[in-house]
Amino acid sequence: MIFSTIDIGTNTILMVTAATQPDGTIQILGDEHAIARLGKGVDARRVIMPETFDRMADFLLRYRQIAESHNAERIVAFGTSALRDASNQQEFIGEMAQRTGITIEVLSGHDEARWTYRGALFGIAGTARQSPAIAVIDIGGGSTEIAVGNGSELQNSISLDIGAVRVTERCFPNLPPSAAELANARTFACTELEKAFRLPPQTLAVGVAGTVTTLGAMHAGMKHFNAEELNGQWLPAGYIHSATERLAGLTLAETAAIPQISSGRADIILAGAIILDEFMRRYQLPALMVSTRGVRYGVMLRELGQQPPQ
Repeated sequence: MIFSTIDIGTNTILMVTAATQPDGTIQILGDEHAIARLGKGVDARRVIMPETFDRMADFLLRYRQIAESHNAERIVAFGTSALRDASNQQEFIGEMAQRTGITIEVLSGHDEARWTYRGALFGIAGTARQSPAIAVIDIGGGSTEIAVGNGSELQNSISLDIGAVRVTERCFPNLPPSAAELANARTFACTELEKAFRLPPQTLAVGVAGTVTTLGAMHAGMKHFNAEELNGQWLPAGYIHSATERLAGLTLAETAAIPQISSGRADIILAGAIILDEFMRRYQLPALMVSTRGVRYGVMLRELGQQPPQ
């Protein structure tokens, strides 16, 4: 069977297309990434703006064409934080179904954390997954999920209403931010993270999504983003902090000039870095492992009824 899963996030729209083999293994045929900004203005207005409908329909139609070029038999699409928050969620879902033929499921915060956990471990080396406890952090545009388990079973999870787009829209009208704006953003991140549970001793931390992969690519000095090369790399807490401090002093143009930061992420990377920096500080973690997978891979596994490969 060949099928595609589409992750309609607050900031990005991602799609993975996979084929199951006769021996039960999974072959990844394609992994698409784009910044679509579904959640633009949702935090303040609680609605998906009219102009966003057209933009999202264009992305979904393009992804449908790509899925069909791989001979996908089915497309599973889902939305996360921005769709959970939007009062016109059903209007958006209905119009997307009418215009693109794609039905969108809205994941709860708990389910987003659950499937992010499973997806993050897809392709991570078996030795790492044998750690006594593995915690996965997913910093999205509107929310941040933290999930912890023993490598095969999820044991605890939480979805926090803090993300890179939400922090940016609330705290950073311009870049670089003032000292007061920066302090406000850190306080916002700390207050939300205080709601999360404690981590077990000897927890291995794994990070997914754009903030982590962007900082990981910066740390590795990558000239061109390579998901396979980046997957499984270590990102030290010290580097996260120093990179956050550096980003806090840059204009938008200066941030966008950093080779590993795409123009569509330049305005929100500081906010995401602050969340990650405060996460590392709260749990006193020395480093975290970068995973270029995420919730779309978890939903893929859900559809296949499989655990991540050992």
